[in-house]
Amino acid sequence: MNCLPEGGAYGLVADSGTFAPSAYKDGREADPKQHSTDRDLCFKQVQAQTDLAMTESTNITKFRKCLVGRGYLLVG
Repeated sequence: MNCLPEGGAYGLVADSGTFAPSAYKDGREADPKQHSTDRDLCFKQVQAQTDLAMTESTNITKFRKCLVGRGYLLVG
């Protein structure tokens, strides 16, 4: 029994072979390229607001809030 979706493994981007977790925006699966762009923008936004490392829990929370503000559903 194959548990993988048709066409390949979960989280793999077909054109690059790199890992990209499933992301949901506005109730449906998000475009991987748009998700990557939004992640980069949120990362830069939070990074510009602080001198602390991005691994600090405060910055992780701000990063996640930014993604939620852009319409993403965060799971896990």
